[in-house]
Formats: sequence, structure tokens, C-alpha cells
Amino acid sequence: MKSVLAVCLSPTFQRMLVFPSFAENEVNRSTQVLEIASGKGINVSRVLNLLGRPCTNLIQLGGRRVPEFLDLCLQDGLDVVYLPVEADIRTCTTVINEKDHTSTELVEEARTVEENDSDRFFSLFLSLVDSYDAVVIAGTKAEGFSPDIYPRIVEEAKKRGINASGPYPSDITFIKAFRGDFDAVVTMYHDQGQIALKLKGFDQGITIAGGLPCPIVTCAHGTAYDIAGKGIVKTSAFENAVKMCSRMARH
Repeated sequence: MKSVLAVCLSPTFQRMLVFPSFAENEVNRSTQVLEIASGKGINVSRVLNLLGRPCTNLIQLGGRRVPEFLDLCLQDGLDVVYLPVEADIRTCTTVINEKDHTSTELVEEARTVEENDSDRFFSLFLSLVDSYDAVVIAGTKAEGFSPDIYPRIVEEAKKRGINASGPYPSDITFIKAFRGDFDAVVTMYHDQGQIALKLKGFDQGITIAGGLPCPIVTCAHGTAYDIAGKGIVKTSAFENAVKMCSRMARH
């Protein structure tokens, strides 16, 4: 069984608050609170675990909540190797409004790391990479990491015979993906992925919310009030969202 090293330079606590209803400028009391360890690399590891593929997360962690983060990873069966840093772990919050069926994301930017943390992280990567068959780089990186940290990791993986390439700018990545060079594309920002997805298949695309305890899948397009009631809507994206949500629920 091939093992994977998932590199993530923006780990986070993901906190979900559920409200029967939510009103601005009012006191709102949640009925459910859930907090998990998250970040793009952590979520990649969750998926690989579901697929039966061994995966280790390589991340940076700092602050007083490190033991709590590691305990949450342990509870979810996630293997973690981390570089100790001074910067605290960020927290991102999801607000669920049950009455209006809305989900609002409050994203906290990753804390800035120190100047020498790039070299320290790269050295830790070098000590681990030979034990893995594949390397996944997922998510943005915290401020303070050098601009070439990801390219250095890719080049080092290639030297060791690991099939690695990139990083690629968004304007050519999807051209290569659509012609079959890649099985999937992980983008650093939402719009990088959505623009290409909607150009290629506006009526078919779906959005999957990751790192949550239940499957959440929506149409990639908006509500389209301008064509409501005209009888011209295409339901393919909605159908795809329902099918994917059903598949996720079975697992």
C-alpha cells in the first residue's frame, strides 16, 4: 500500500456553531458546537483514510492549543508530524442558520511565522520524504514562509523519484487537467477553481464542503433569481449535488 505525505502550511481549528435562527445585532445562542482539526492537508488526509490509503500530515503548530489540536487529530485517526513554531494556530468558524438553511464561513488568516521557519520546515520534510511514495501539497501557506517553499518541496520530491510537478499558475493548470494530465486540481483560492469549473461545466458543477461531520453539497452556480418561474432552469447541477451527497452519506 502506497503511503502519502500531505504537506499543509495553514492548519486550523474548524469550529461549527449551529443556530435555530440567526439575527445580526442580536444575542444568538447556538444549539450545537463542534470543533475539529482542519486545514486543506488535514482534509486531504481524511479523504485518503476513507480510501484506505496511509497518510501522514506535515504541518506547523504553535501556541497553547497544540495538545488540543493533536488530540483532535488522534480522535479522527490522523497521523501528524509537526514543526514547533511561535505562531498560534488559527481558528475558522462556520455559522449554520437552520431556519434560513444558510452556512456562513468566518475565515481567520494564518498567523505569521518567523523568518527561519521555512528552512526548519524544509529540513523536517527532507528527514521524512524518503519514507513515502507520494507527496500532496494542499492549501495556502502562512505569512512568513518563503515564496519558494512549495517549489523546493516539489523539486526535492522529483529528485527522489516521486512523480511531482508544479506549482502551476491557474491559467494553464486547468488546460492540462481538462486534457487528462491530472486526476484532480487543488487550488490555493476559491475563485481560481470556480472560474475554470463554471467555464467548463456551468450546468453540471457542484461544491463540496470539506472537514465537516456531515456531507454538505450544493450547486456550484448561484440561485439564479433572474430566471425563476420561467421554466427554463436546468437541473443537472442540482441532481449531481444530490447524487454526490448520497454517496458521501453512505461512507
